[in-house]
Amino acid sequence: MATKVILVRHAQTEWNKTNRYQGHLDIPLNEKGLEQARRVALRLSGDDIKAVYTSDLGRALATARAIAEPHGLEPTIVPEFREVDVGKWQGHSMEEAREMDPEFFKLWISNQATTAFPGGESYEDVRRRTMPKLEELVERHQGETLCVVSHAGPLKVMLCSILGMSLDHRRRLDIANASVSVVRYDGGFPRLCVLNDTCHLRM
Repeated sequence: MATKVILVRHAQTEWNKTNRYQGHLDIPLNEKGLEQARRVALRLSGDDIKAVYTSDLGRALATARAIAEPHGLEPTIVPEFREVDVGKWQGHSMEEAREMDPEFFKLWISNQATTAFPGGESYEDVRRRTMPKLEELVERHQGETLCVVSHAGPLKVMLCSILGMSLDHRRRLDIANASVSVVRYDGGFPRLCVLNDTCHLRM
């Protein structure tokens, strides 16, 4: 029997709206985000979800609680699923980061996989902390459906890793707030079935 992993990005915050790096700062959901969390929870209420795992940051935890409630579950906090640490770029837009560190920004933009954010992590660092935990959960929930609520950075990294793609390709993936992606593991082999589905937000 296949194991189904539902990957959900947290709902919207004000900093998502203004395109600012949030990193490890605990920015809460805004009004639209609370409605998005309600809608993604409704979307997933018909799935037989056995466990919900979430980043420890509040925006993910609030989304996870909304998803878990219809199933009579409490989300389990997994710090490994928190957003990439963007260091001193937290709170700034990409354009502001470019102005702050023009030479470093060129280096980073040309090799985001292994070049760490200034004072933070690289996406390879994110892969090393997220993938072992995801694989552990897939092994624990064989034949079941589980939900992982995380952030754009880790979700793109996990999807690239699952698909055998270089982390440099993460920029080609669009993972919207409160979007749903689904990976099925059949005989240990992962297959991406749904990517960045937001139809529930347009109801």
